[in-house]
Amino acid sequence: MADVLDTQGSKLFAGTGTGSPETFLEIPKLTSIDPIGPARELRQKTTLSDTDTHKHTLGLADMPEIACEGWWDPDDAQQQQLFKDHHNATVRNYRIRIPVPQAGSPAITYKELTFSALVVGPNTGTPLDDNVPLRFSLKPQSLIAGLEA
Repeated sequence: MADVLDTQGSKLFAGTGTGSPETFLEIPKLTSIDPIGPARELRQKTTLSDTDTHKHTLGLADMPEIACEGWWDPDDAQQQQLFKDHHNATVRNYRIRIPVPQAGSPAITYKELTFSALVVGPNTGTPLDDNVPLRFSLKPQSLIAGLEA
């Protein structure tokens, strides 16, 4: 079973689509990224000869949408790009950097997850004390590299 990773303290980066290796730029002012882990569809395989209980099997692996929230900055190019990518149905590469504390040490290492995704439902909310909420989801279009199987 693959890990489900807690994303406390994580940062999200969007690929620029250029360079080798590709350059990734941080999407700033995020306050939360949902925990990340794979899911598999539960499929019915009951036949007419099954009389005691329903039978099931697991379908193909799928990565659920990754919900993100933060504060809207209308002057930030990376946040603006989320809305453009949604409008144009652009699949872009993303990277999430997750801090991993080391037991018995103050040192922190980082786990990096990379994947391609579509931006789903970006929106801004009602201002709260001069801050405007930003919400969007990323729907992975590939398996997430860095999640252990």
